[in-house]
Amino acid sequence: AMGIYTIVVDYYPNSPAKRIADKSYLASTNDIEAVLKIARENEIDGVFTGFSDANLMPARLVADELGLPFYASKEQIDVTTNKLLFKETCRHYGIPVVPEFHLDRELKREDLDRIVYPVIVKPSDAWASKGVTICENEEELCEAVLYALQFSKNQRVIVEQYMAAYPDVCMYFNLQDGVVSLSSMCERDMNQVQKGKAMQPNALFYPCRFIPLYYEQLEEKIQNMTTGLGMKDGTMFMQCFVVDGVLMPFEMGYRLCGAQEYILCAAENEIDSCQMMLNYALTGKCQGWNAAEQNKPIFQHHDAILLTLMKPGKITKITGLDELRAMPEILNVVQFYYEGDEIGSGSMGTLNQTFARIFIQGNDADHLLSLIDHVQKTLKVFDENGEQMLLPGYNCTKAHVAKAVFSASNEMYQER
Repeated sequence: AMGIYTIVVDYYPNSPAKRIADKSYLASTNDIEAVLKIARENEIDGVFTGFSDANLMPARLVADELGLPFYASKEQIDVTTNKLLFKETCRHYGIPVVPEFHLDRELKREDLDRIVYPVIVKPSDAWASKGVTICENEEELCEAVLYALQFSKNQRVIVEQYMAAYPDVCMYFNLQDGVVSLSSMCERDMNQVQKGKAMQPNALFYPCRFIPLYYEQLEEKIQNMTTGLGMKDGTMFMQCFVVDGVLMPFEMGYRLCGAQEYILCAAENEIDSCQMMLNYALTGKCQGWNAAEQNKPIFQHHDAILLTLMKPGKITKITGLDELRAMPEILNVVQFYYEGDEIGSGSMGTLNQTFARIFIQGNDADHLLSLIDHVQKTLKVFDENGEQMLLPGYNCTKAHVAKAVFSASNEMYQER
């Protein structure tokens, strides 16, 4: 749509991006020399990566070697992809974070005795919920630490108090010429049917009832943090829990978020963060919109990103997608798996078990809930035995998120 000739490089023979790219190559993004060779042969004008922490540093190295723009420095990538470094940085700028316990490969008795269960164990530097386990006792914890270390390049784990009882929210931002602006904020409804696995979201609801807390508690501190880290342009997100009225971040990304919430922001506020990032990759300027003026995180509609999670198996038949795509209230359907694809048990508890993300815009809360109910009844994914592969999704009878009342007014934005 932007007129950009697109070349995709990854080590998947038939990845979704390759299906729509102008040209593609089979090569690991960690093979910097191979990527550089492809880039030079094609005389590329920009280097871009979207949703994976693992590709940020390779993209940075390739851009540096070719003298092309890249929005994030090595130090910024290190801080924003390492959960321990991120939390240390938050504390430095007075941002409260989720409580954690010290534990390493040695599993020292004195460290184990300090643990208060339940806890969640994560690699400090992995992504997409890989290597994550929820633990109820010491035996599970010891196994989880060794499991998490398998996914950690720096061989460190993070053990946090498990906060499932608290609201789970995510904040999304634009950075433009050093100015941070909140583009959107959601509350996540988490799927709880996979015991011991990292919970994955059923749905993300926009706008979020906790938006006023961001402006009261974090706006100035996050601006100070990004300024201190020298972050000038790009997009970022922070995941938080709301603990007794306090926003507590636990991790962040300095990149486009896999939720692709910018699809909703483009529909609500006519500002497209993805296009701004592509503009930066080609010109060195995060341009196209004035983010601070156009970002209005309290949307005019009630929106949701519905995530359809799957059980392991081989997909033999998909029904309902064409009907859903034809609905005007469905803004987009991002499909990750197709008939013939197989989902292994190792994908459970990670983002890799997501069949599709479905972007829904409702006139009001009741309308949104009826749309979600229709989507979940319409979409079917069958395995080789003719059984439904999709897990039970959002429980529309709860409606606790979608019907939240928002007290912030337009003056909030005019003042900014």
